[in-house]
Amino acid sequence: MSELLDILARCWRPAIEILILAVALYYIFTVVRGTRGAAIVTGFMVVVLTLALVTNALQLTVLG
Repeated sequence: MSELLDILARCWRPAIEILILAVALYYIFTVVRGTRGAAIVTGFMVVVLTLALVTNALQLTVLG
């Protein structure tokens, strides 16, 4: 029974973390939308996602 709970925890934890992060980003973006800060937030998100993709593709462990 303990092994089953451990397997479920490993499978569901990343999904829950991604869901929480997505909801938080959605609410932040809805608050900022329509203001001058929207372009800043969007640009920051593009930079962070690009850095994450490059880091992952090149397997840069220090930046990861």
